[in-house]
Amino acid sequence: MKNLEVFQVKRCKSNSSADITHVASEGNITFTLSNSHLHFYNGEDHHCFANTYECITKFEILKIERVLWFGTGKEFIWVDLSKNLHVIQVESEFTAAEWNPTQDAITITHPNGEIGLYIVNLQELLISPIGLSHLIDAKPSVVLNVGWGSEETQFRGTAGKRGKLSEEVLPANFNDDFRPRISWRGNGDMYAVNYWHNSQRQFKVFKYPCELLYESASIVGLQPIIAWKPEGNLIACVTCTTTTREVSLFEKNCLIKNKIELSDQVEIIDLKWSACGQILSIYQSLGNETFLDLYTIKNYVWYLKQRLNFATTNSLISYHFKDSLSTVIILQVVTVRETVEYSFKYVVSKSAGGRKTCGVINGNSLLLTQCEKGMAPPPMFDEKIVVDNPINFVQFHPELQRVAIVDSKNYIQIFSLTSPPSPIETCRALNKAQYDVPLSYHHIIWYSESHLLCLKETMDSTSKVLVKVSDGALVPWNDSLEAANVTYLNSIYTDSRVVQQSDGFLSISDQDNQLEVLAQIPTVLQLSSFKSQNALFLFSLTQTQEFYINEVRVLIGVLSFIIHDYYLLLTTTENTLICVRLNDLRKSEISKSLARATYRSMEQGGHLLLGVPNSSSVILQMPRGNIETCTVRAISIDRLESLLEKQAWNEALDLVRLERLNPTILVDLNFNRFISNIDKFVESIRTPAVINDFLIGLQEENVFDTVFQDYAFAVSRKEHVKEKIVKVCTALIDYMENGDYTHYLHCIIIACFMKNLESSNFEALTHVRNLLYSMKENPALIKVAESAFQAINVLKPQSDMYHNALAMYDLDLALFVARNLQMDPKEYEPFISRLKTMGEVQRRFEINDFLKNYATAVKYLIRCSESDEYTLNYVNKHEVFNVAYNYTKHGSGLHKEVAILFAEHLRRQKLHEESAFVLASVQCYEEAFSDYKQALIIPNAILMLQHMKLSPEERHLQLLNLAQTCVASGKILEAAHIFETQLSQHHKAIDLYIAHSYFAEAQRCAIKFNCFNEYKHSLFEGSLVYCEELNLKLTTLKETFAKYVNRLSAIKLGKVQKMTVAGDHLPSGINDDILSIADSLSTISVNTSSSRASTASRRRRKEERKKQDLREGGVYEDIALMRALYELIVEVFSMGPMVRQICLMAVDINTSGAVKFISALHNALFEFQLHIKKCLTEIWPPHLNSELEGQDSRIYENVKQLDVKYREPPPNLDTSWKVSIMVSS
Repeated sequence: MKNLEVFQVKRCKSNSSADITHVASEGNITFTLSNSHLHFYNGEDHHCFANTYECITKFEILKIERVLWFGTGKEFIWVDLSKNLHVIQVESEFTAAEWNPTQDAITITHPNGEIGLYIVNLQELLISPIGLSHLIDAKPSVVLNVGWGSEETQFRGTAGKRGKLSEEVLPANFNDDFRPRISWRGNGDMYAVNYWHNSQRQFKVFKYPCELLYESASIVGLQPIIAWKPEGNLIACVTCTTTTREVSLFEKNCLIKNKIELSDQVEIIDLKWSACGQILSIYQSLGNETFLDLYTIKNYVWYLKQRLNFATTNSLISYHFKDSLSTVIILQVVTVRETVEYSFKYVVSKSAGGRKTCGVINGNSLLLTQCEKGMAPPPMFDEKIVVDNPINFVQFHPELQRVAIVDSKNYIQIFSLTSPPSPIETCRALNKAQYDVPLSYHHIIWYSESHLLCLKETMDSTSKVLVKVSDGALVPWNDSLEAANVTYLNSIYTDSRVVQQSDGFLSISDQDNQLEVLAQIPTVLQLSSFKSQNALFLFSLTQTQEFYINEVRVLIGVLSFIIHDYYLLLTTTENTLICVRLNDLRKSEISKSLARATYRSMEQGGHLLLGVPNSSSVILQMPRGNIETCTVRAISIDRLESLLEKQAWNEALDLVRLERLNPTILVDLNFNRFISNIDKFVESIRTPAVINDFLIGLQEENVFDTVFQDYAFAVSRKEHVKEKIVKVCTALIDYMENGDYTHYLHCIIIACFMKNLESSNFEALTHVRNLLYSMKENPALIKVAESAFQAINVLKPQSDMYHNALAMYDLDLALFVARNLQMDPKEYEPFISRLKTMGEVQRRFEINDFLKNYATAVKYLIRCSESDEYTLNYVNKHEVFNVAYNYTKHGSGLHKEVAILFAEHLRRQKLHEESAFVLASVQCYEEAFSDYKQALIIPNAILMLQHMKLSPEERHLQLLNLAQTCVASGKILEAAHIFETQLSQHHKAIDLYIAHSYFAEAQRCAIKFNCFNEYKHSLFEGSLVYCEELNLKLTTLKETFAKYVNRLSAIKLGKVQKMTVAGDHLPSGINDDILSIADSLSTISVNTSSSRASTASRRRRKEERKKQDLREGGVYEDIALMRALYELIVEVFSMGPMVRQICLMAVDINTSGAVKFISALHNALFEFQLHIKKCLTEIWPPHLNSELEGQDSRIYENVKQLDVKYREPPPNLDTSWKVSIMVSS
């Protein structure tokens, strides 16, 4: 869908003449061969060499050696740039010679058919063969191919089929000199030789150095010209018969693949490929006219994109394509009077406005494709405009439905884009006397409704002119910029100003020479403008694939871009489609705006053509020419929000279904709006099936946290609604129940199940029961009820609805369900008949017992049973102790028996405290004391002793035993409390306190019983030992803290260093669009597979271990360090109160050595805590819990995986425990 358009024209007067046959130049140095005399030009310096030469090879300057090289048939001549001529003699005469692409070897053919590959020594003037063969005698290895591999069955398209059916034609040769022609493949591994044999031409393909691979069959009318495409296997040749002129394209196996049909009157002079291989040039003559055609191929169709006509007064001598590192194609042309360098670029010719039309040039036809709802893939089209001559330029009017066409003879025609297109104006821009320069008019743009602005080329100058489309009148455009240096030209149609680039400066000018320089950037291939917040933004793509916004380079590796509505879209060499909202763009925050861009992957090499009007789709063309339509998710979401704001629910639902968006987005864009407009939502839907699709696709999570997390900026306020699905389904059910109940019944049932509650099955069956109740007034509802139940059975095929119906205690409903489930009547009819004979309580017990709902059944059994023994056996058998304990009458014998059973059950489960509570409630104090003792619930155990009516000796013995049990279990404080308060053994209590480092309790107890001096020394010795342990622990914590903080800083620094200027704007990963529409009703079934659940559980545990893994280089090492630092800090600050107690006790004891040692510990801990407080902002930056953007979002990307508790410093980091008299000055 692209056209080839002139990018820049550079002209240079030359010393050429009509007698020149060969030209080669480099910089200011030019070599020519005129009348067999070799000439050298360097500016004003001219030298003519004495001898005469007949050149039969290429006349070229070697790129590496930088010398002129050509062959005469007997010798090779080379001349350096200092005018030193050298001759290399060849042992035998040769007929053709061609350097390989790297110019380190040359292929030579001889009159006797010999062919060889040689190495040339320029210094010693010698050539040496490295491979020899023979053009005629050598035969390729025969490979027998049958079936699809045979020549007879090889597919050659419709052209090949016609060729088999066509009549025999005669060859037509044009001045064939019978010499071979050689052409190398671009990578230098093969070359083709076109030679004369048996009164006709054929060609062979050789592998480096001289191994014959393939030879062609008899080709009628094959001409000497041959050109191998630089990249690939295509070999271009010319075939001429008495009725046809064709450029035939062969595969390397010498079988024809494609053809370009030309006029049967032309003579084809030469073929050349561009350096990139995308353009094939065909140099032709027709009568007195000579012209150069440039062809491109897409989808195996050849398109004529440019024709350069050369006047007889300025005829073409030679031409070649120059190497280019950019996407620009450079063609250098040498004519009789000048040397011209034409630079071409690829452009997409399309109309502006709501009705998009794309125009593709193919010779004298302009193929028009309407793009209002997409685009027909090439080579198809909708309309065609045909003119007399090949078209070179197409320019659509920026506002009107018009197109200007400029042909190769500089005729300008204006067509109206009606159906079919009709001409409006036709004029001849140049008269015949001025027609000396090809592409006399280029960079053509619409300046006004009646004028075109363009660059005008003459032999003497380049200028800007306005062309009146009605009669071709020219009006000069005067500004201070040199027209010859202009590389880009476009108009701002609304205010009659022109944007242009000259010498790297982008500027805006008008006809009154009011010039405003906008930016200085590298040469622009494509430019677009956009006005936002009263600021003008210029978007530019350069030759080297750099993308600029105004003067700021923001991206590299950009292939194409377009502006579609209020969005900037780009494709990159990283196979990524980028979308930027232009309304968010700010001049002062360009990088920040780009950081909010969205990305999606695409096929390699895709180029943007245009955006489909009133749509979120864009059209891309792939390298081979095929067209693809791609939806941009960010635009879709914005369009959806706009439709919902307008209350266009019908169109919004169509958009969701057409683009396969997750339907939950309708809710998550604005929950309150959806709930308040639930009536409009339902009424806008044509069929209940659409509501079903919506319900099935609902997700509890906010879609802007999951599938659309990269598009969260599209929502003004992201909401997190608890029990969202339940609330949405409830609102829909309430509305549909009050509407056409039977019409929406299936939707109501699906909504019940989508709640995924325990009561969902019962709620769905309730709606079936309602229909059964209504059957008394309308018997026809039985069909609706049966249909509704079948829907339930489809949605929940594995569930037992018969049991659910029984659990609702509705026997008629149970019968209806059983019959519709086609159960065996023997299974349910006797049971239901028996239930009908029972009382309500007995019936409910039987139903629940049948359903194995024993906890519910026992409630009814207690009410209806006549035997306590049966009840106890039932409770014991089904282990429903808790329910029976709570529902039996307190104080009754049955209650006590149930309590004892319940306690035994709890004791077996090691729940001694609960067992003791149950036993105490029925006054079994001795057993309760035993369980409390086992559970180490000391106060309750002591309380039980008071109810047991023991003698003092027995009570003392039990308390002593209880204290010893506490010591053995590590309950030191409880044991010491028993000795101190219950057994009156305070010495034993103090010894326990000191032995286990409870110094404050020991001091309190000693003072209470007036024995402090007795225990003063023991307290001192114990506190010193404990302080030594604390000191060692504190040293370890300091080292660990420093290690973790340093490692965390290194991780952050490493992430910063990995970021590049372009990388700041690109995400770490590309997220493809996720399509989430449900395609079957089975998606609502709940996965209860234990294997899947266990697998998911293992994955979660593995992921959790990764988040706590402190090994260097781990994926989550940074958040593992933050978690570890959090726990370490909590531990350090918990040491403060204990150190304070020891300090105060040391001062009270007043031992100078102890005070000094403990003071050092006090100060070390206090200083460490102060140091930790200083480091908190480094570990947890203040903005960590806010919305991170730019660089911070990359550095702290793992924080989202960290528990909320650890995302901020520990609370209550108190240092008020310090003892002022201990603080060092």
